[in-house]
Amino acid sequence: MKTPEYYTAKYQPETIACANKIEEGSVSQQSHAIGMLKGEPIIVAMDAMLRYVKAYEKRFDEKISTDYVFSGHVKDVIDGLAELLNGDGAVAWEMGRTTDSKDNVALYKMRDAVYEAAGFEKL
Repeated sequence: MKTPEYYTAKYQPETIACANKIEEGSVSQQSHAIGMLKGEPIIVAMDAMLRYVKAYEKRFDEKISTDYVFSGHVKDVIDGLAELLNGDGAVAWEMGRTTDSKDNVALYKMRDAVYEAAGFEKL
């Protein structure tokens, strides 16, 4: 098989729900929508972690927080992604935007959704 140049993926329902809670027509909503359309890495990475912890539970029939090998690393990745919210998103930088390409509140809610799916206590 030839290596594809791209792939298509669907955002997790929780990711969409968090985005839909942003005030309609606000700058934050417009910025986050651009980020979702253009694959803002922080949004995609948080969504990927959500998919990962859900897949773990499906495969092993328990939350990843119970896994003594993976749980700490998964939590570190989730927390690390949340720390990146202190800066603007990569899509904003690439486009030379003066507004962000993500909504931080929506992403903190996504972090909480990943924590819940993973079986970690919310911060």
